[in-house]
Amino acid sequence: MASSAERGPSAGADAEAKAPSFFERADHHDAVVQGLLSGVLPLKFAYAGSAAYTHDRLARGEGYQSVTGLGTLARRALSELREPGAGPVRLAEIGPGNGRHTAEVFRQLRQDKFPPVSYLALDFSETLLEVAAQRLHGDPLLATGLHHSFWDVESGPTAAIEEWRAGDAASLSVLFVGNTLGNLEDPVAALAHVRHSVRAGDRLILGVTLRDPADDVEALRAPYLTEVFEDAALEPLLALGIDRRLLDLSIVYDASADQVVGEVRLLGAVPAGEAEVPAGHTVRCFRSRRFDLDEVHAIVSAAGWKREADHLEPGTRHAVVTASSPG
Repeated sequence: MASSAERGPSAGADAEAKAPSFFERADHHDAVVQGLLSGVLPLKFAYAGSAAYTHDRLARGEGYQSVTGLGTLARRALSELREPGAGPVRLAEIGPGNGRHTAEVFRQLRQDKFPPVSYLALDFSETLLEVAAQRLHGDPLLATGLHHSFWDVESGPTAAIEEWRAGDAASLSVLFVGNTLGNLEDPVAALAHVRHSVRAGDRLILGVTLRDPADDVEALRAPYLTEVFEDAALEPLLALGIDRRLLDLSIVYDASADQVVGEVRLLGAVPAGEAEVPAGHTVRCFRSRRFDLDEVHAIVSAAGWKREADHLEPGTRHAVVTASSPG
């Protein structure tokens, strides 16, 4: 286990130079308070408000090969699902993040002479949606510009997709890439919310990072032992006004659930709404689970989707699973 206290004080100096922390919505503030009190803070709050900017900085550090690998698989899946001779392709994306993966998918689709795309971005973070919109603005593949809407995929279905379609009978592909599935509190419920937000016959394109049995604990933890990751993980708690010097982040491996977990231990008492949380209290602020394909198939099926195909990139851990909605 390595904690932020063990890694030294440089992160605190960096925090003093950054823009002020903020929440996008009052209910986000209240939910983070509840997460602090309960000891479980869903990762989605590390993407919204001022946390969107720390996430953007973290995502920009992702390796180019990782981005192009997922882009290749998503492009293959979209190309297979496209109906020859059809008009503009309707594509909704859940959690485009800072738009970097989307831009790579679009670049590869343009190389394939893919038809224009009518695109809707959906995200828990309105701030991050703006970041993605700036990156994708003017992309030649976008037939009708970039549309975006707020959606917390973990809270329930959305009407935003149907409103965007505005009665158009064209089928829809829903892009859900990255390792988002492994960060969700309840992957089955989230994918069921997606299914209940689309029509019969619409397709899901789900990107996942697969487990590698050869990895040891230190290899699993290593990507998260950086200052930029620490910034992203702690930002929701900093937005509550907590002094960073009171937050000690540890990255641990939970063997029982086969996941890497970020745990914050309070080094002093902090206020939480009308209550006070004592020193020594811990909060799980991050989780990253990896799956094998059988587990992904089980999650997709349990959410009510009909699995169709798997796309894998040889020599990498990336996979894309496609499925259709039975209605």
